[in-house]
Amino acid sequence: MSRPTTVTRRVLLPSLLLSALVGLLAVLAQLAWIVADERRAAKEQLELVRESTVPSLEEALWGINTPQIEAILQGLVENPAVARVVLTDEEGRRRVLGDARQGVLETGRFPLRYRKAGDLPLGELEVSLGNAVLRGRLERRALGTLLVLVLALGVSAVAGAWLFRQRVGRPLAAVTRRIERFSVRSQEPADDAPLRPHAANDEIGRLETALQTMRAQVSRDVREIERLRDEIAAHAATLEAQVRERTAELEQRNRELEEQRRAIEALANTDALTGALSRRHFLELAGRERARAAREGGGLAVLLLDIDHFKRVNDTHGHAGGDAVLRAFHATCAAQLRAHDLLGRLGGEEFGVVLPATGREVARQVAERLRAAVAAGPVTLPGGAAVAITVSIGLAFTASAAEDIDSLLAAADAALYRAKREGRNRVVEAG
Repeated sequence: MSRPTTVTRRVLLPSLLLSALVGLLAVLAQLAWIVADERRAAKEQLELVRESTVPSLEEALWGINTPQIEAILQGLVENPAVARVVLTDEEGRRRVLGDARQGVLETGRFPLRYRKAGDLPLGELEVSLGNAVLRGRLERRALGTLLVLVLALGVSAVAGAWLFRQRVGRPLAAVTRRIERFSVRSQEPADDAPLRPHAANDEIGRLETALQTMRAQVSRDVREIERLRDEIAAHAATLEAQVRERTAELEQRNRELEEQRRAIEALANTDALTGALSRRHFLELAGRERARAAREGGGLAVLLLDIDHFKRVNDTHGHAGGDAVLRAFHATCAAQLRAHDLLGRLGGEEFGVVLPATGREVARQVAERLRAAVAAGPVTLPGGAAVAITVSIGLAFTASAAEDIDSLLAAADAALYRAKREGRNRVVEAG
Protein backbone atom coordinates (compact mmCIF):
# COMPACT_ATOMS: atom_id res chain seq x y z
CA MET A 1 0.00 0.00 0.00
CA SER A 2 1.37 3.43 -0.92
CA ARG A 3 2.05 5.94 1.80
CA PRO A 4 -0.96 8.24 2.29
CA THR A 5 -0.44 11.85 1.36
CA THR A 6 -1.25 14.84 3.55
CA VAL A 7 -3.33 17.94 3.04
CA THR A 8 -0.22 20.11 3.45
CA ARG A 9 1.57 18.33 0.64
CA ARG A 10 -1.45 18.56 -1.56
CA VAL A 11 -1.71 22.29 -0.86
CA LEU A 12 2.02 22.97 -1.28
CA LEU A 13 2.38 21.74 -4.85
CA PRO A 14 -0.62 23.68 -6.21
CA SER A 15 0.62 26.74 -4.31
CA LEU A 16 4.04 26.49 -5.96
CA LEU A 17 2.48 25.96 -9.36
CA LEU A 18 0.15 28.88 -8.78
CA SER A 19 3.12 31.02 -7.76
CA ALA A 20 4.96 30.11 -10.95
CA LEU A 21 1.86 30.83 -13.00
CA VAL A 22 1.31 34.20 -11.36
CA GLY A 23 4.97 35.05 -11.91
CA LEU A 24 4.74 34.03 -15.55
CA LEU A 25 1.59 36.09 -16.08
CA ALA A 26 3.27 39.10 -14.44
CA VAL A 27 6.29 38.71 -16.70
CA LEU A 28 4.06 38.37 -19.76
CA ALA A 29 2.12 41.47 -18.75
CA GLN A 30 5.35 43.41 -18.29
CA LEU A 31 6.68 42.17 -21.63
CA ALA A 32 3.45 43.17 -23.31
CA TRP A 33 3.78 46.62 -21.79
CA ILE A 34 7.41 46.82 -23.00
CA VAL A 35 6.40 45.79 -26.52
CA ALA A 36 3.59 48.33 -26.58
CA ASP A 37 5.98 51.02 -25.32
CA GLU A 38 8.56 50.09 -27.95
CA ARG A 39 5.92 50.27 -30.67
CA ARG A 40 4.95 53.74 -29.52
CA ALA A 41 8.61 54.78 -29.55
CA ALA A 42 9.04 53.26 -33.03
CA LYS A 43 6.05 55.18 -34.35
CA GLU A 44 7.46 58.39 -32.86
CA GLN A 45 10.82 57.67 -34.49
CA LEU A 46 9.14 57.06 -37.85
CA GLU A 47 7.28 60.33 -37.45
CA LEU A 48 10.61 62.00 -36.80
CA VAL A 49 11.92 60.52 -40.05
CA ARG A 50 8.89 61.97 -41.83
CA GLU A 51 9.53 65.42 -40.41
CA SER A 52 13.35 65.59 -40.66
CA THR A 53 14.54 63.23 -43.36
CA VAL A 54 11.74 63.13 -45.95
CA PRO A 55 11.99 66.87 -46.91
CA SER A 56 15.78 66.62 -47.40
CA LEU A 57 15.37 63.48 -49.50
CA GLU A 58 12.69 65.13 -51.62
CA GLU A 59 15.06 68.10 -52.33
CA ALA A 60 17.90 65.71 -53.23
CA LEU A 61 15.67 63.67 -55.55
CA TRP A 62 14.35 66.76 -57.28
CA GLY A 63 17.88 68.01 -57.80
CA ILE A 64 19.13 64.54 -58.76
CA ASN A 65 21.83 64.94 -56.14
CA THR A 66 22.99 61.33 -55.99
CA PRO A 67 25.71 61.79 -53.33
CA GLN A 68 23.25 63.52 -51.03
CA ILE A 69 20.65 60.78 -51.63
CA GLU A 70 23.18 58.07 -50.76
CA ALA A 71 24.29 60.00 -47.70
CA ILE A 72 20.68 60.33 -46.45
CA LEU A 73 19.94 56.62 -47.01
CA GLN A 74 23.24 55.56 -45.44
CA GLY A 75 22.55 57.76 -42.43
CA LEU A 76 19.18 56.05 -41.97
CA VAL A 77 20.63 52.52 -42.21
CA GLU A 78 23.41 53.33 -39.71
CA ASN A 79 20.76 54.04 -37.10
CA PRO A 80 20.78 50.93 -34.79
CA ALA A 81 16.98 50.88 -34.75
CA VAL A 82 16.64 50.78 -38.55
CA ALA A 83 16.72 47.32 -40.14
CA ARG A 84 16.12 48.21 -43.79
CA VAL A 85 15.57 51.23 -46.07
CA VAL A 86 13.95 50.94 -49.50
CA LEU A 87 13.80 53.87 -51.92
CA THR A 88 11.52 53.47 -54.95
CA ASP A 89 11.55 56.20 -57.62
CA GLU A 90 8.61 57.20 -59.83
CA GLU A 91 9.73 54.70 -62.50
CA GLY A 92 9.66 51.75 -60.09
CA ARG A 93 13.41 51.35 -59.57
CA ARG A 94 14.28 50.27 -56.03
CA ARG A 95 17.34 51.03 -53.92
CA VAL A 96 17.53 48.65 -50.87
CA LEU A 97 19.88 49.13 -47.94
CA GLY A 98 20.05 46.99 -44.79
CA ASP A 99 18.69 43.53 -43.92
CA ALA A 100 15.24 42.89 -42.43
CA ARG A 101 15.78 39.19 -41.70
CA GLN A 102 16.48 40.00 -38.04
CA GLY A 103 12.78 40.89 -37.66
CA VAL A 104 10.75 44.05 -38.16
CA LEU A 105 8.97 45.91 -35.38
CA GLU A 106 7.32 48.73 -37.35
CA THR A 107 7.42 49.88 -40.98
CA GLY A 108 6.73 53.35 -42.29
CA ARG A 109 5.98 54.20 -45.93
CA PHE A 110 6.36 57.84 -46.95
CA PRO A 111 5.30 59.10 -50.40
CA LEU A 112 7.90 61.53 -51.83
CA ARG A 113 6.56 64.61 -53.67
CA TYR A 114 8.08 67.90 -54.68
CA ARG A 115 5.50 70.42 -53.61
CA LYS A 116 7.39 73.52 -54.81
CA ALA A 117 6.79 72.54 -58.44
CA GLY A 118 3.12 71.63 -58.32
CA ASP A 119 3.24 68.59 -56.01
CA LEU A 120 5.04 66.26 -58.43
CA PRO A 121 5.48 62.57 -57.38
CA LEU A 122 9.08 61.53 -56.85
CA GLY A 123 8.65 57.96 -55.46
CA GLU A 124 8.34 56.34 -52.05
CA LEU A 125 10.56 55.80 -49.01
CA GLU A 126 10.07 52.67 -46.87
CA VAL A 127 11.79 52.52 -43.47
CA SER A 128 11.62 49.30 -41.38
CA LEU A 129 12.59 49.43 -37.71
CA GLY A 130 14.11 46.18 -36.38
CA ASN A 131 13.31 44.39 -33.13
CA ALA A 132 16.82 43.25 -32.18
CA VAL A 133 17.14 45.89 -29.45
CA LEU A 134 13.67 45.06 -28.24
CA ARG A 135 14.46 41.33 -28.02
CA GLY A 136 17.51 42.01 -25.87
CA ARG A 137 15.56 44.23 -23.50
CA LEU A 138 12.74 41.68 -23.31
CA GLU A 139 15.08 38.80 -22.54
CA ARG A 140 16.92 40.63 -19.79
CA ARG A 141 13.77 42.07 -18.24
CA ALA A 142 11.86 38.76 -18.45
CA LEU A 143 14.61 36.68 -16.86
CA GLY A 144 15.18 39.05 -13.99
CA THR A 145 11.52 39.66 -13.28
CA LEU A 146 10.65 35.96 -13.49
CA LEU A 147 13.40 34.96 -11.05
CA VAL A 148 12.40 37.60 -8.52
CA LEU A 149 8.69 36.82 -8.74
CA VAL A 150 9.12 33.03 -8.60
CA LEU A 151 11.44 33.33 -5.61
CA ALA A 152 9.13 35.69 -3.75
CA LEU A 153 5.98 33.73 -4.51
CA GLY A 154 7.68 30.40 -3.78
CA VAL A 155 8.74 31.61 -0.35
CA SER A 156 5.20 32.82 0.26
CA ALA A 157 3.78 29.46 -0.83
CA VAL A 158 6.10 27.49 1.46
CA ALA A 159 5.33 29.79 4.37
CA GLY A 160 1.60 29.50 3.70
CA ALA A 161 1.85 25.72 3.51
CA TRP A 162 3.74 25.57 6.82
CA LEU A 163 1.13 27.76 8.48
CA PHE A 164 -1.65 25.66 6.96
CA ARG A 165 -0.03 22.52 8.34
CA GLN A 166 0.23 23.94 11.83
CA ARG A 167 -3.31 25.32 11.97
CA VAL A 168 -5.23 22.84 9.82
CA GLY A 169 -3.16 19.80 8.82
CA ARG A 170 -2.21 18.54 12.25
CA PRO A 171 -5.70 18.95 13.81
CA LEU A 172 -7.24 17.20 10.81
CA ALA A 173 -4.72 14.36 11.14
CA ALA A 174 -5.77 13.90 14.77
CA VAL A 175 -9.46 13.83 13.81
CA THR A 176 -8.66 11.35 11.03
CA ARG A 177 -6.90 8.98 13.45
CA ARG A 178 -9.91 9.08 15.76
CA ILE A 179 -12.24 8.30 12.83
CA GLU A 180 -10.00 5.42 11.70
CA ARG A 181 -10.14 3.87 15.16
CA PHE A 182 -13.92 4.10 15.17
CA SER A 183 -15.84 0.85 14.47
CA VAL A 184 -19.60 0.70 14.30
CA ARG A 185 -19.55 -2.87 15.63
CA SER A 186 -17.17 -2.30 18.52
CA GLN A 187 -19.83 -0.48 20.55
CA GLU A 188 -17.02 1.22 22.44
CA PRO A 189 -18.03 4.20 24.60
CA ALA A 190 -17.55 7.53 22.87
CA ASP A 191 -14.46 9.52 23.74
CA ASP A 192 -15.79 13.00 24.49
CA ALA A 193 -12.42 14.58 25.32
CA PRO A 194 -11.76 17.38 22.77
CA LEU A 195 -8.50 17.26 20.87
CA ARG A 196 -7.86 21.02 21.11
CA PRO A 197 -9.72 22.59 24.04
CA HIS A 198 -8.16 26.01 23.30
CA ALA A 199 -9.77 26.11 19.80
CA ALA A 200 -12.97 24.14 20.26
CA ASN A 201 -15.16 26.77 18.59
CA ASP A 202 -13.50 26.84 15.16
CA GLU A 203 -14.43 24.62 12.17
CA ILE A 204 -12.20 21.72 13.25
CA GLY A 205 -13.52 21.89 16.80
CA ARG A 206 -17.06 21.69 15.48
CA LEU A 207 -15.97 18.77 13.30
CA GLU A 208 -14.72 16.95 16.43
CA THR A 209 -18.04 17.56 18.17
CA ALA A 210 -19.96 16.35 15.12
CA LEU A 211 -17.78 13.21 15.13
CA GLN A 212 -18.77 12.38 18.70
CA THR A 213 -22.44 12.95 17.92
CA MET A 214 -22.19 10.86 14.79
CA ARG A 215 -20.62 7.96 16.65
CA ALA A 216 -23.40 7.87 19.21
CA GLN A 217 -26.04 8.11 16.49
CA VAL A 218 -24.36 5.41 14.40
CA SER A 219 -24.36 3.04 17.38
CA ARG A 220 -28.09 3.55 17.82
CA ASP A 221 -28.69 3.16 14.10
CA VAL A 222 -26.68 -0.08 13.97
CA ARG A 223 -28.77 -1.65 16.67
CA GLU A 224 -31.96 -0.58 14.90
CA ILE A 225 -30.68 -1.87 11.54
CA GLU A 226 -29.85 -5.26 13.03
CA ARG A 227 -33.34 -5.50 14.50
CA LEU A 228 -34.93 -4.55 11.17
CA ARG A 229 -32.66 -6.99 9.35
CA ASP A 230 -33.92 -9.88 11.45
CA GLU A 231 -37.52 -8.84 10.81
CA ILE A 232 -36.87 -8.53 7.07
CA ALA A 233 -35.20 -11.94 6.94
CA ALA A 234 -38.21 -13.57 8.61
CA HIS A 235 -40.63 -11.72 6.34
CA ALA A 236 -38.56 -12.62 3.27
CA ALA A 237 -38.67 -16.31 4.19
CA THR A 238 -42.46 -16.11 4.44
CA LEU A 239 -42.74 -14.29 1.11
CA GLU A 240 -40.41 -16.77 -0.56
CA ALA A 241 -42.58 -19.67 0.53
CA GLN A 242 -45.68 -17.85 -0.72
CA VAL A 243 -44.00 -17.08 -4.03
CA ARG A 244 -43.00 -20.72 -4.52
CA GLU A 245 -46.54 -21.83 -3.80
CA ARG A 246 -48.02 -19.20 -6.10
CA THR A 247 -45.51 -20.02 -8.84
CA ALA A 248 -46.44 -23.69 -8.72
CA GLU A 249 -50.13 -22.75 -9.00
CA LEU A 250 -49.44 -20.46 -11.97
CA GLU A 251 -47.37 -23.11 -13.74
CA GLN A 252 -50.17 -25.64 -13.29
CA ARG A 253 -52.71 -23.10 -14.56
CA ASN A 254 -50.53 -22.32 -17.57
CA ARG A 255 -50.29 -26.01 -18.41
CA GLU A 256 -54.07 -26.31 -18.21
CA LEU A 257 -54.55 -23.23 -20.38
CA GLU A 258 -52.08 -24.58 -22.95
CA GLU A 259 -53.94 -27.88 -23.09
CA GLN A 260 -57.23 -26.01 -23.52
CA ARG A 261 -55.70 -23.87 -26.26
CA ARG A 262 -54.46 -26.92 -28.11
CA ALA A 263 -57.85 -28.59 -27.75
CA ILE A 264 -59.65 -25.51 -29.06
CA GLU A 265 -57.18 -25.22 -31.94
CA ALA A 266 -57.70 -28.89 -32.77
CA LEU A 267 -61.48 -28.41 -32.74
CA ALA A 268 -61.16 -25.40 -35.02
CA ASN A 269 -58.80 -27.12 -37.45
CA THR A 270 -60.25 -30.66 -37.47
CA ASP A 271 -63.60 -32.06 -38.57
CA ALA A 272 -65.16 -33.49 -35.43
CA LEU A 273 -66.79 -36.46 -37.17
CA THR A 274 -64.07 -37.81 -39.46
CA GLY A 275 -60.83 -36.33 -38.13
CA ALA A 276 -60.11 -34.71 -41.51
CA LEU A 277 -59.02 -31.09 -41.79
CA SER A 278 -61.84 -28.59 -41.38
CA ARG A 279 -62.88 -26.65 -44.48
CA ARG A 280 -61.34 -23.41 -43.18
CA HIS A 281 -58.03 -25.00 -42.19
CA PHE A 282 -57.87 -27.04 -45.42
CA LEU A 283 -58.32 -23.94 -47.58
CA GLU A 284 -55.73 -22.05 -45.50
CA LEU A 285 -53.10 -24.81 -45.86
CA ALA A 286 -53.97 -25.31 -49.53
CA GLY A 287 -53.33 -21.60 -50.17
CA ARG A 288 -49.93 -21.86 -48.48
CA GLU A 289 -48.97 -24.89 -50.59
CA ARG A 290 -50.06 -23.09 -53.79
CA ALA A 291 -47.92 -20.07 -52.84
CA ARG A 292 -44.93 -22.30 -52.11
CA ALA A 293 -45.35 -24.15 -55.39
CA ALA A 294 -45.44 -20.82 -57.26
CA ARG A 295 -42.35 -19.62 -55.38
CA GLU A 296 -40.23 -22.79 -55.59
CA GLY A 297 -41.56 -24.36 -58.78
CA GLY A 298 -43.02 -27.83 -59.27
CA GLY A 299 -46.51 -29.05 -59.92
CA LEU A 300 -49.53 -29.00 -57.61
CA ALA A 301 -52.63 -31.22 -57.89
CA VAL A 302 -56.06 -30.63 -56.34
CA LEU A 303 -58.66 -33.41 -56.06
CA LEU A 304 -62.32 -33.02 -55.13
CA LEU A 305 -63.97 -36.27 -53.98
CA ASP A 306 -67.73 -36.84 -53.62
CA ILE A 307 -69.26 -40.10 -52.35
CA ASP A 308 -71.75 -41.40 -54.94
CA HIS A 309 -75.38 -41.67 -53.91
CA PHE A 310 -74.62 -40.77 -50.30
CA LYS A 311 -78.22 -39.62 -49.77
CA ARG A 312 -79.38 -43.24 -50.23
CA VAL A 313 -77.12 -44.30 -47.38
CA ASN A 314 -78.68 -41.73 -45.06
CA ASP A 315 -82.18 -42.59 -46.22
CA THR A 316 -81.61 -46.34 -45.80
CA HIS A 317 -79.41 -46.56 -42.72
CA GLY A 318 -80.05 -43.25 -41.01
CA HIS A 319 -77.58 -40.56 -40.07
CA ALA A 320 -75.66 -42.93 -37.81
CA GLY A 321 -74.99 -45.14 -40.81
CA GLY A 322 -74.05 -42.12 -42.89
CA ASP A 323 -71.61 -40.99 -40.20
CA ALA A 324 -70.01 -44.44 -40.13
CA VAL A 325 -69.59 -44.33 -43.94
CA LEU A 326 -67.96 -40.88 -43.73
CA ARG A 327 -65.49 -42.05 -41.06
CA ALA A 328 -64.60 -45.16 -43.04
CA PHE A 329 -64.24 -43.14 -46.25
CA HIS A 330 -61.82 -40.75 -44.55
CA ALA A 331 -59.75 -43.61 -43.13
CA THR A 332 -59.54 -45.30 -46.55
CA CYS A 333 -58.41 -42.09 -48.28
CA ALA A 334 -55.89 -41.17 -45.57
CA ALA A 335 -54.27 -44.61 -45.91
CA GLN A 336 -53.57 -43.93 -49.61
CA LEU A 337 -51.95 -40.48 -49.12
CA ARG A 338 -48.53 -39.28 -48.06
CA ALA A 339 -47.92 -37.65 -44.70
CA HIS A 340 -47.57 -34.16 -46.24
CA ASP A 341 -50.64 -34.45 -48.47
CA LEU A 342 -53.70 -32.51 -47.34
CA LEU A 343 -57.08 -34.18 -46.79
CA GLY A 344 -60.05 -32.10 -45.66
CA ARG A 345 -63.80 -32.35 -45.41
CA LEU A 346 -65.35 -29.50 -47.38
CA GLY A 347 -68.96 -30.23 -46.48
CA GLY A 348 -71.37 -33.16 -46.30
CA GLU A 349 -69.91 -36.04 -48.33
CA GLU A 350 -67.43 -33.83 -50.27
CA PHE A 351 -63.72 -34.03 -49.47
CA GLY A 352 -60.68 -32.25 -50.88
CA VAL A 353 -57.09 -33.44 -51.41
CA VAL A 354 -53.99 -31.34 -52.19
CA LEU A 355 -50.91 -33.14 -53.53
CA PRO A 356 -47.86 -30.83 -53.18
CA ALA A 357 -44.82 -31.23 -55.48
CA THR A 358 -46.61 -33.78 -57.63
CA GLY A 359 -46.47 -34.26 -61.39
CA ARG A 360 -49.54 -34.74 -63.56
CA GLU A 361 -49.06 -38.47 -64.09
CA VAL A 362 -48.48 -39.15 -60.39
CA ALA A 363 -51.60 -37.12 -59.53
CA ARG A 364 -53.65 -39.28 -61.91
CA GLN A 365 -52.28 -42.45 -60.30
CA VAL A 366 -53.10 -41.22 -56.79
CA ALA A 367 -56.64 -40.24 -57.83
CA GLU A 368 -57.20 -43.64 -59.43
CA ARG A 369 -55.77 -45.39 -56.37
CA LEU A 370 -58.20 -43.50 -54.13
CA ARG A 371 -61.14 -44.38 -56.35
CA ALA A 372 -60.16 -48.05 -56.44
CA ALA A 373 -59.56 -48.26 -52.66
CA VAL A 374 -63.01 -46.82 -51.90
CA ALA A 375 -64.72 -49.22 -54.32
CA ALA A 376 -62.70 -52.24 -53.17
CA GLY A 377 -64.55 -53.11 -50.00
CA PRO A 378 -67.89 -52.46 -48.35
CA VAL A 379 -68.25 -50.43 -45.16
CA THR A 380 -69.53 -52.36 -42.14
CA LEU A 381 -72.08 -50.32 -40.19
CA PRO A 382 -72.53 -50.49 -36.40
CA GLY A 383 -75.58 -52.79 -36.81
CA GLY A 384 -73.57 -55.26 -38.90
CA ALA A 385 -74.92 -54.25 -42.32
CA ALA A 386 -72.41 -53.84 -45.16
CA VAL A 387 -72.64 -50.90 -47.54
CA ALA A 388 -70.70 -50.68 -50.81
CA ILE A 389 -69.79 -47.17 -51.86
CA THR A 390 -67.99 -45.51 -54.76
CA VAL A 391 -66.50 -42.08 -55.26
CA SER A 392 -66.32 -39.57 -58.11
CA ILE A 393 -63.14 -37.52 -58.35
CA GLY A 394 -62.38 -34.25 -60.13
CA LEU A 395 -58.66 -33.59 -60.72
CA ALA A 396 -57.03 -30.23 -61.47
CA PHE A 397 -53.29 -29.88 -62.03
CA THR A 398 -51.13 -26.85 -62.68
CA ALA A 399 -47.46 -25.97 -63.06
CA SER A 400 -48.24 -22.30 -63.75
CA ALA A 401 -47.60 -19.63 -61.13
CA ALA A 402 -50.53 -17.59 -62.45
CA GLU A 403 -53.32 -19.84 -61.12
CA ASP A 404 -54.33 -19.43 -57.50
CA ILE A 405 -55.90 -22.06 -55.25
CA ASP A 406 -59.44 -20.81 -55.89
CA SER A 407 -58.97 -21.31 -59.66
CA LEU A 408 -57.70 -24.84 -59.10
CA LEU A 409 -60.62 -25.69 -56.81
CA ALA A 410 -63.08 -24.32 -59.36
CA ALA A 411 -61.45 -26.40 -62.13
CA ALA A 412 -61.51 -29.55 -59.96
CA ASP A 413 -65.17 -28.88 -59.08
CA ALA A 414 -66.08 -28.64 -62.78
CA ALA A 415 -64.22 -31.92 -63.43
CA LEU A 416 -66.09 -33.54 -60.49
CA TYR A 417 -69.41 -32.44 -61.98
CA ARG A 418 -68.43 -34.08 -65.28
CA ALA A 419 -67.52 -37.29 -63.44
CA LYS A 420 -70.98 -37.37 -61.84
CA ARG A 421 -72.65 -36.65 -65.15
CA GLU A 422 -70.66 -39.31 -67.01
CA GLY A 423 -71.72 -42.13 -64.69
CA ARG A 424 -69.87 -41.69 -61.35
CA ASN A 425 -67.14 -43.94 -59.87
CA ARG A 426 -64.51 -42.37 -62.08
CA VAL A 427 -61.72 -39.81 -62.23
CA VAL A 428 -62.09 -36.84 -64.58
CA GLU A 429 -59.25 -34.39 -65.15
CA ALA A 430 -59.98 -30.72 -65.75
CA GLY A 431 -59.01 -29.18 -69.07
